[in-house]
Amino acid sequence: MKKLAIKKEIKNMKFTKLMTVSSLALLLAVTGVGATQASAATDDTTATTTAEFSIENGTLTLDKAPDLQFGKVNIADVLSGKTTSLSLANNSVSKQVAGETTAKAPTEGVIQVTNYDATVASWNLTAKATAFDGMTGVKMNIAPQNVKTTNGSKTAATSTPGSDSDVINDAVDVLDGAPAMGVTTADVKKDDSKAAATLDLSGVKDASQITTGTHQSTVTWTLSSTAPANAAK
Repeated sequence: MKKLAIKKEIKNMKFTKLMTVSSLALLLAVTGVGATQASAATDDTTATTTAEFSIENGTLTLDKAPDLQFGKVNIADVLSGKTTSLSLANNSVSKQVAGETTAKAPTEGVIQVTNYDATVASWNLTAKATAFDGMTGVKMNIAPQNVKTTNGSKTAATSTPGSDSDVINDAVDVLDGAPAMGVTTADVKKDDSKAAATLDLSGVKDASQITTGTHQSTVTWTLSSTAPANAAK
């Protein structure tokens, strides 16, 4: 009887162990299904999307260029050497030369360059003038003053006046930007303390070089740029 009781107890222990293992397997299976369902539910309630915007490139333009009025001088003063130069008087001329491409606001005495082209590494503005009609020996110099660039940034852009050289028959650099992103302005107007533009009459030596009346010259302002070194890559 004692052996029978022991066998029965062992059998009950095996049954209990089997039930425990089966219950654990069932619990894991149920838990796994629940996790899968929870994961599926999460995937159904979230999503990823893309936000986007674009910045379009701008342009480099010459917006304003000035007319140059140097006033009047007596022929005797020129021939005698009493008057050897004339400073800019104002920016209003009696008439514009035939075929002139009219610049915006020529009477303001301002050069204005706008650069919103991100491909521009630097830009420069040149001035080239024809000889004054009916005159020889006259030189003209243009040296813009009060150069500044604004672009809505606290960082100042680089913009500088060019060389002060004779522009008659030669293209001379009068304003540079590197890169001067934004709006650059420079004054070419009468200033009692600074000569933004002058005429040199010292080369006029005799009456054969001069006639009376109004003499005009056509000034061509040309804006050009250079691209960054890696632009072509």
